[in-house]
Amino acid sequence: MRAQPLTLLASQQPQCAGILHDEQPVAVSGKESLANRLNERFDRLAVQAGVEMTPTMLLWLCTCSAAIGGLALFVLFESPLWTATGLSIGAWLPVCWAEECRVRRQARMLEQLPEVIERLARLQRGGRGLCESIAFAAQDAPQPLRGELDACASRLQFGASLAEALGDLPRRTGVRELHQVA
Repeated sequence: MRAQPLTLLASQQPQCAGILHDEQPVAVSGKESLANRLNERFDRLAVQAGVEMTPTMLLWLCTCSAAIGGLALFVLFESPLWTATGLSIGAWLPVCWAEECRVRRQARMLEQLPEVIERLARLQRGGRGLCESIAFAAQDAPQPLRGELDACASRLQFGASLAEALGDLPRRTGVRELHQVA
């Protein structure tokens, strides 16, 4: 008896659909407080920036950067006002960096999107299924769209529905035009 490849076994088991979790959100779902809304925005920024960092790691980077900034200005000026300024600037620097990464990544995705949609349409006209077309288009697409399409293809392989796999794409990227694809 010949063994089936692991991907076929995983795609046949819908209970595998929830195992692809590469995010560690800071926000708590279901709470409507101001702090939780800020946490949700922070989570979204960390994911959409496309940096190899969880939201928790980005938060720690903000904390460490604030401490270094505050300490450096305290040593230089020995003033509480300058220390507070250093803390503030240090805390915001990683956020500004992540925002810049997000803007650049979204711009690259918007440039790549027409070519990828054209490729998906050609694959569909060629008789391939949508799930298979997404996997093939991911192979040819440049980064960063390749990574997102690979994630969709992986979710589909592990048993997620097409609506779940593609519906997550606009949220993960922040590109509104991907709502039309989803």
